[in-house]
Amino acid sequence: MSADFTLLTTMMFRTCITILAVLVSFVTCSVNAEIIEEQSPVARQSLHNNPTWLHLGQYKTDLFQKSFQSNISNPDFFITSMGRTDPEAEFTETVRLLIAQAATSPKSDASILCRFPARALWLARELGRDFGNPYQECEGFKTWVGDSPIEEVSAIYASGYLSNPGSVYGHLMLRFHGSNPTDPQDLLETAINYGAQSSEEDPALLYVVRGLFGGYQSTYSSLEFFHHNNRFRDDQLRDIWEYRLNLSDWEVSFLQAHIWELMNAHNTYYFLRQNCAYYVADLLNLVLEPDLIDDMKPWVVPVDIFQRLASGQENQDPLVKSFVRLSSREARFREGYARLSPLEKSIADEVLKSRDGLALLNDASLSDGQRINILNVSLDYAAYALDDTEPDSKAHKNSMLLARISLPASGETKTENPPAPHEGQPATTLQLRAFDNTKLGAGVELRIRPAYYDFLSNTAATPPFSELSMVDTKVVITDDDVFLRQMEVLKISALNVSATTLPEDKKHAWQIRLGAEQRDLSCSNCLVAYAEGGIGKAAMMGDQTAIYGFATGRVTTLDTNGSSFKAGLSGGIITAGDNWAASLSGKSLQQIDGPQHLENSFTAELRLGQGTDWDVRLKSEYNKAHENSVALSYYW
Repeated sequence: MSADFTLLTTMMFRTCITILAVLVSFVTCSVNAEIIEEQSPVARQSLHNNPTWLHLGQYKTDLFQKSFQSNISNPDFFITSMGRTDPEAEFTETVRLLIAQAATSPKSDASILCRFPARALWLARELGRDFGNPYQECEGFKTWVGDSPIEEVSAIYASGYLSNPGSVYGHLMLRFHGSNPTDPQDLLETAINYGAQSSEEDPALLYVVRGLFGGYQSTYSSLEFFHHNNRFRDDQLRDIWEYRLNLSDWEVSFLQAHIWELMNAHNTYYFLRQNCAYYVADLLNLVLEPDLIDDMKPWVVPVDIFQRLASGQENQDPLVKSFVRLSSREARFREGYARLSPLEKSIADEVLKSRDGLALLNDASLSDGQRINILNVSLDYAAYALDDTEPDSKAHKNSMLLARISLPASGETKTENPPAPHEGQPATTLQLRAFDNTKLGAGVELRIRPAYYDFLSNTAATPPFSELSMVDTKVVITDDDVFLRQMEVLKISALNVSATTLPEDKKHAWQIRLGAEQRDLSCSNCLVAYAEGGIGKAAMMGDQTAIYGFATGRVTTLDTNGSSFKAGLSGGIITAGDNWAASLSGKSLQQIDGPQHLENSFTAELRLGQGTDWDVRLKSEYNKAHENSVALSYYW
């Protein structure tokens, strides 16, 4: 019996051990399965290949869609040493550390939750697990967010600034709105900017060269909106357009958390594509489903992004709920001056030319309303044109302020806004032109202009009477020849027309052109590289017509005439109606070296149609041959 009892006891003990081992193994496997499921959801959900995860790391695939590399260049942005090229390894380590640190309290700013709050928020949502609340547990993030919750986000467009190569196409940034999201004048709100670092002091040509070939690093920055407002509207006299985005509370919080992650991330800046428009649009695509970047174009300009925003929808709701214009100091003055009656304009001119002119406000038979109109416009002019550091200017401005304060308050004048950026023609042009040339015969010209507009374009939110183009390329096909007629790398014209005769409202008109083109219209094998520039004056003739003239110089590679330096005069007239626009221009250049004779040319062009997608152009030009043509242009 003793032996049987011993045997029975041994068997029961072994059975208990086996059951306990199975239970331990089951529990361990269950825990490990839970962690594995959360750490490596590749087998079940492939979260490391999810577009949102790839967006959080700015991962892009190569041309063959086989390997990844992040646009973020600094290694310390990533958790693992392979993080820049391996989104799966970065994903797995992120989840592991979030799980390991979930119970830690309080959390340091070096924790994964506080370094990557957007990753944590998204993974918690996808995996159904609580990794903590960065808005409550992360001191650095809480300080940056501030006390006021963000309720709305706007995309901001600052119109083009032709005096700075980095801003000629406009600028794109974001603005956070707090508890009073309907007030566009709340300048203490946060703005998120993106730009090339250490580029402000570089000369224009150096900036373009470095920008084209990736010579700058760039990153996001966070400042109160008034810094950008002062720079764009007051200093550079650029209009700002604000597009309120239709985002949910989750999308606003998620976007804000991701921007915090990117504050120390660096990218290589490329002027044509990976610029402010590209990276801010890429940021928005974290929460907006329609792709804001056209992958078919090797360039990105801000107006393309706003046209996609304004036309886009998500869940049948528009991406943009409203938009508003914040006009520059110059625009406020010019628009206010245009609304004055002839009598009010004449008195405003005298008021602005000297302090003695203020006496006319009392001597003239004016109503309080007329006096208010004159002084409001005069103060806008003083803010736009007068230098407050000069004692006479400051005293004159103070006299106008005292005169205005003595009059009753008045409601804000309602003005009709010009077309918004998304309402004009898209930036890229494809044009097919049929022509008849007195030397070359009949043929067709195929033209592509990646960006942006000319004097006759139906654009919006661009400087009036200006033109801006880059890599404007024309190829000609005749019965017996195919040749490159022109590749204009850059062309900028700014007429800076003055609508008044006021002393400080007088800017120079100017133009620059760089590229390669046939020497004239008579030949197909006389390609020369050139640089051309002009400076002069322009003036308004009525409301829709401008006339201009330049003193012009031109340098080329040595052409068949043995000349490379020319100088002379050029000028023209531009006018427009409701459904058309026209221009007439001419140029007369004297050869400085080589044969001493004049080279004369002229061009007359008419644009028909007011659509944004297409127009028809009629053109007649002369330059050693006469050419008439008709063209159909398509814009996208």
